[in-house]
Amino acid sequence: NDLIYVLGEDKEEMGGSEYIKIMFNKVAGDSPSIDLVVEKRLQDTLLKLIGEGLINSAHDISEGGIISALAECCIINESQMIGADVNIPIKSREDFSLFSESQSRIIVSITPNNKTLFEQLLQNSKQSFTILGKTGGRKFRVNNKTEMDIHQLADLYYHSISEIMNV
Repeated sequence: NDLIYVLGEDKEEMGGSEYIKIMFNKVAGDSPSIDLVVEKRLQDTLLKLIGEGLINSAHDISEGGIISALAECCIINESQMIGADVNIPIKSREDFSLFSESQSRIIVSITPNNKTLFEQLLQNSKQSFTILGKTGGRKFRVNNKTEMDIHQLADLYYHSISEIMNV
């Protein structure tokens, strides 16, 4: 029942993304921009939150966008997989919001009792953030639209290549 947040802002940047590569068999477009001042503020804020003992987990958003990062968070510890129920804000297009590889974004989870202090520290640091949902259960649910059992998700993640190659 941890609360899940994303720190940083999505700019719906798709250039050079894994999504474009997989869906359209192209490597095209400008790679996501990075503002080093914004990145430094994000990293400093994250270090402060960790130092205060407020962060239970953290995962960067990079290849595959926020949807891939959230799925990885659910299954990264094979012996203690945990589901999540999230609502990812959709800006202009659902696929852009789910698969954007915009820089300077990190998914974190916190204990619900720390919500007020956590959000106050973020506001004091002028760090943008969005609450996405919570952890728990055996399913990965996105926007009340898509749902997958975490064991099925893990099987795809950990065994797809070996099954394709019959290894």
